[in-house]
Amino acid sequence: MAMSKNKSPGTDGLTTEFYCKFYDCLRNILCHVYNSIYDENILSRSMRAGVLSLIYKKKGDRRILKNYRPISLLQVDYKILARIMANRFKKVLPTIISENQTCCIIGRDISNNIANVRDIITLVENDELEGYIVKIDQEKAFDRESHEFIFKTLKKFGFGDVFIKWIEIFYTRINSCVKCNGFLTPYFCVDNGIRQGCPISALLYVLAAETLQCNIRKNVNISGIKIPNTTDEALIFQHADDTTLTVSDKSSIDEIFKVFEMYEASSGAKINRQKSEILPIGKGRIADNEKNKYNLQVCENYILLLGVYVGKDKTVCDHLNWSGKVSKIKSLLNMWMQRQLTIQGRVNVISSLFMSRLWYSLFVTSMPDQVLRDIKTACVSFVWNNGAHLVKYNTIIDQKCNGGLQLPDIESKMYAFRLKFLARFLDKNYKVLWKSTFKYFISKILNMNLSEEILFISLPENLKCIPNVYKEMFKGFDLLRDDIEFDLSTENVYDQPLFCNPNVLFDGKTVIWYDFINAGIVQVKDICYEVIEGFLPEMAIVEMIQNVTNHCDINSIVKRYNTLKVVLPKEWTEIIHKNIHRRNVSRSININVIFKDKLSEFSMCSTKELYLLLTSKLCQHPICYKSGQKFLRLKRMIFVKYGKTLISIGNHLF
Repeated sequence: MAMSKNKSPGTDGLTTEFYCKFYDCLRNILCHVYNSIYDENILSRSMRAGVLSLIYKKKGDRRILKNYRPISLLQVDYKILARIMANRFKKVLPTIISENQTCCIIGRDISNNIANVRDIITLVENDELEGYIVKIDQEKAFDRESHEFIFKTLKKFGFGDVFIKWIEIFYTRINSCVKCNGFLTPYFCVDNGIRQGCPISALLYVLAAETLQCNIRKNVNISGIKIPNTTDEALIFQHADDTTLTVSDKSSIDEIFKVFEMYEASSGAKINRQKSEILPIGKGRIADNEKNKYNLQVCENYILLLGVYVGKDKTVCDHLNWSGKVSKIKSLLNMWMQRQLTIQGRVNVISSLFMSRLWYSLFVTSMPDQVLRDIKTACVSFVWNNGAHLVKYNTIIDQKCNGGLQLPDIESKMYAFRLKFLARFLDKNYKVLWKSTFKYFISKILNMNLSEEILFISLPENLKCIPNVYKEMFKGFDLLRDDIEFDLSTENVYDQPLFCNPNVLFDGKTVIWYDFINAGIVQVKDICYEVIEGFLPEMAIVEMIQNVTNHCDINSIVKRYNTLKVVLPKEWTEIIHKNIHRRNVSRSININVIFKDKLSEFSMCSTKELYLLLTSKLCQHPICYKSGQKFLRLKRMIFVKYGKTLISIGNHLF
């Protein structure tokens, strides 16, 4: 059970550290107290009391109360009990909460929802479909949640009587006071809302919010956006109370608000229409007379989703996502320039204070080249105090043990983020919608209709059918290709693409034959028999191409086909002549990466490990590092030589 430390205590002043220090003395006492609470159906008076500390949201007028977030300071003895229940609760939530709810669920990431909506916008725009992004903002969602609604939701989902009783105890006759300007107000009863600051509160809210998702999904009058070539539908995405919907027609928008009206009546929630937005995408349009009907803000090009701008105009979104960050970093660097810091101190400032401002957005969006250059230039100039660059950039980004300064390299970090997404894509157990949109995008690459097999090939750089983040993913994978090892099974050999494949070279180059591709001849299995071993005859290939092409050069086709069979790797040819292509066998691409002279499973690599591997390809060890290594080796040899001599003399004397 992990309890956060260095946190403000409740009214008794006893911190988490106190309970950790005296755990052996207090555990039996606490156990007795908790059993008494269960028997008497009520918390102790001190456990029921909370102090509300108002935290400014850093936006809006400070004089307006709604621009503050109330955080409850609760006693640690209560938080220990709530943490025990939360740890039990969170084990079952992944099995009952939709995969599109990313808050507080083990193994889920907020970035997935941003990626989902980003891809849906790209898909609808590229395929010229009709679509609408509806972002619903709820007014004080945590503070308005009905206690009775939470209890009924727990029963509806089948939680046991004992667990439900504990939750009811947590919200029986609780009270709070407000800390304002150093003074405490009188205590007042809390009849609704869940306490922000309680270990189990966010989990309870997520469960309550799941009822909204269930009702929207089962409403047959609400149509989401279908992902081509799949049965998947993009409809609703949630992160706690942040709810985003993607629908394919305007009638679905009306139905959404009908469902929300029921949810408001039962849970106490309330839509904040001033902050809720609609973004028409593709062929979607909202007429002027319809704007008053929805009473929501209608956006033209973009919306702000979980802190990141996404929308139809990528240039505008890039500007909004990065221009403010660049200006802020430059102004902070100028401020820190006035301080007398060592070179390593400046690097530490960049790593800990500035780069953290970039990573969240960089994880899900592309960084324009100009922004990358501006930030890189500003950071390097700061390191050298606006003076001459005494050491190469490729040296100072290296690890300290190699003579570098560990200055973060933004581009390598970006590629590491993309490769982490790729690892999620290859993980069969990782369920998320953007994997379906990603498969659809890559199926359109060169019209080859490939899936995971796309990783076997080196893609052209001028692809237009996939978003930039996925282009960066493939580029990052290409950077590691020399350190990648594919575990090739018989099925993977048959699934190998014939074109743009670095293992299939014609005069040292990869080729693309569109007449073959248009005929469906894309992978090794397309030129092999289905029920026996070996390659198809020449005329079978000719007939396949003639079926889709009116005029074709038979001699050219035969010549290229025979050459193709010759240039295939010998190991592949041996497998083809010995093993039948089994279509009903499940396929998986097992990728291993060489890291620190060890073979590691690619999907298990952390972002840090991928970053270190990427930077190792850029780094240049300083000359002094190499000279120092030679010097140390020489000194060691001399020491060993004279050491052996002294030992032999000692043995002779004694």
